[in-house]
Amino acid sequence: MKEIFNFISAFFSIVKVFFASVKKIGNKQFFIYILFLLISTMFWFLQSLNNKEVVNISIPLEYANIPKDMIFAKLPPQYVDVQLRDKGMNLLNYSLRRNNPIKIDMSNFPSKKGKVVISRDKLLATISDELKSSTELVNLYSDSLVLIYANKEGVKVPVKLNSNITISHNCIQKEDIELSPSEVTIYADSSIMMSISEVETELLVLNNLSETKSVNVKLKDIYGVKIEPEEVMVKVPIENLIPKTLSLPIVHKNFPENVSVITFPANAEVKVMVPMSKYNETDNSKFRLDIDYKHYKYNMQKLPLILSKYPDYVEQLSIAPDSVEYIIEKKELSKESPKQ
Repeated sequence: MKEIFNFISAFFSIVKVFFASVKKIGNKQFFIYILFLLISTMFWFLQSLNNKEVVNISIPLEYANIPKDMIFAKLPPQYVDVQLRDKGMNLLNYSLRRNNPIKIDMSNFPSKKGKVVISRDKLLATISDELKSSTELVNLYSDSLVLIYANKEGVKVPVKLNSNITISHNCIQKEDIELSPSEVTIYADSSIMMSISEVETELLVLNNLSETKSVNVKLKDIYGVKIEPEEVMVKVPIENLIPKTLSLPIVHKNFPENVSVITFPANAEVKVMVPMSKYNETDNSKFRLDIDYKHYKYNMQKLPLILSKYPDYVEQLSIAPDSVEYIIEKKELSKESPKQ
């Protein structure tokens, strides 16, 4: 009855607002006609609550007495759709009783191979026991309930990132991508757990990153498996690159001992982009600039400069000039004086 009183109270509140509007607008005859139409509708509604009706309703479910060693690997159904016949008043109560779910006692249903199957007949009986004696359960729109469960003793497996990440110009990925946590716990039937070596994330797409980015990413569902947690935090560390210019001496590589080489110029400039955190430690000792004798053998007028050593964190290398002119002279090797 409480619902009806609430309805009537709300109705007369609307009527009060309605009359306040009438005073402002005028044309009272039209509004009086509408008012009587609303009142007749209200009485028709109240009368219909005493008539027997058939309605479709979603009834909430609650699972009780779950064994301590059991955990649902997949979220069980939260509602069941039924067709009920009863007086309108009772049907209205069912529609409004969202906080009074029907309890499914798990201790009454045996489990087998990671599943608990509640047949349609048992589900009908369980629901009927919770209904009022005047209510007829006309139809149940479910053949059965299938509950997928796992043992509570889980296994930790690594997380594999599934990603498509691009980095903005003049930036670099500073370190390896971090996953937190890097491992998750899976719960499933033992035969299923043995076949799982890792859990993959949903595809993470990040374009043109110019700063460090942290984002939560969901893990891919695996049928019959509960994963805890269901998402991980992915951190992509990004750092800006800044230019640095070095003047490097040219090293003579693979030249015979009996020749001397002079290059023009003797040094060359190497321009690189380095991470800000590496700027001060990036010096000449980390680079080597060569000319190679094998190019001289090809009678080349200029010898190309080859950067044979550089740190793996530098980007956008350039050498100026990229080749040098040279002069090669033969050296006279000193001879030992003959022994007396």
